[in-house]
Amino acid sequence: PPLEIYERPGSRFVAEFMCAANVWSTRRVGVALVLPELGLRLAGGGAPGREGYLVLRPERLALLDDADAAGASLSGVVVDEFVLGSRKQIHVRPDACGDVVVFAEVPAGSGAGPGARVRLGFAVADAGFVTE
Repeated sequence: PPLEIYERPGSRFVAEFMCAANVWSTRRVGVALVLPELGLRLAGGGAPGREGYLVLRPERLALLDDADAAGASLSGVVVDEFVLGSRKQIHVRPDACGDVVVFAEVPAGSGAGPGARVRLGFAVADAGFVTE
C-alpha cells in the first residue's frame, strides 16, 4: 500500500523517491542512538543496534514553544519557505551543524519565515529506520 511505503520505507532510496524526507545517518553508542548530522543523542528504546538512517517526513516535525516537550528537538534558523496552500514547508539550518537542512511542514500562518529562529520537535516513534 502506498501510505505504508510512504510512512515506513524499506530503504533510503524509497524514502527519498516517495517525496521529501529528512534522512539522517545514525549509529549506536551504548544504549543511545546518535545522529551526528544533527548533534542529537536519542534514548535507545527499540532502535536497531546497527548503523543506518533515520527517516522522518516533514509533516512529522512540529513547531515548539520553549516550554513544549518532545521526544527529540532541535533549534535553528529558517533559511527558506515554500507556501503550499494552508501549510508551508520550511527549511531549517540546525544550530548544531552548518551543512544540514531539515524540512518541516507547518501552518502557513505561522511566523516561521526566513530568518526566524525556531525549535522543532518530533516523536521518535514517528521516525523510520533503514539500513541502506
